[in-house]
Amino acid sequence: MDAALEVQDLSLSIDGKQIYKDISFSLAQGSFTVLCGHNGAGKSQLLRTLKGLAKPSSGRILINGLDVTRKKKSRLSSIGLVFQDADFQIVGESVEKDVAFGPINLGWSEDRVDKAVSRTLAMMGLEDKRRQRPQTLSGGEKRRLAIAGVLAMEPGLIMLDEPFANLDSPSTMSVLKALADLHQAGQSLLVTSHEVDRFLAHTDRVLILEEGRLVYQGPSKDSLDALKKAGVHVPGPAFEELTWLR
Repeated sequence: MDAALEVQDLSLSIDGKQIYKDISFSLAQGSFTVLCGHNGAGKSQLLRTLKGLAKPSSGRILINGLDVTRKKKSRLSSIGLVFQDADFQIVGESVEKDVAFGPINLGWSEDRVDKAVSRTLAMMGLEDKRRQRPQTLSGGEKRRLAIAGVLAMEPGLIMLDEPFANLDSPSTMSVLKALADLHQAGQSLLVTSHEVDRFLAHTDRVLILEEGRLVYQGPSKDSLDALKKAGVHVPGPAFEELTWLR
């Protein structure tokens, strides 16, 4: 089976400044990968490039084995991106209208849109909120709504930029459970985070960026030493205990 995403020697420069250089990795279908690194390492810009919001200076991006480097529309439809600030991408007057926004813009039939909305609201635990105004939701509920809006468009890969940022403990756990459930359902996920101790045990693979270079990639269970060396906080418990879902 082709990889959900394959990146080959990808580089990005903006106004003469090198953001990242010669990045190569692949994500297996249905995998849960975490991308780590300090602020300024290039994580968010890498996600934006993969999504199609920035043009790479060189390299290739393949989805399901097909080269989509110069096919921005293919990346926009095949890869979903949940931004760090959920309010930034919540546009609907109600929860259900917000989730329906993307599928409607894709030109789907009313029946297909309705089914997508119901399915994703159920997966994100927001069924009882469907007629509620998004502004009345908690931080965790808004983050899950942002995920639902992306998930409704059925992308092969969902990327999330710091999904636990500025959330309290209950909200963090609600978002983490949603991601764990998506992984169990076979959804391919790529997440950036400074807080890997909250969910590392649920992931399959770790990527570490340092100053625009990919310095580590490997199975999550083998990554603890590399994470600590890179300055990523990892507490003492065994790998299997690195989760808040306990």
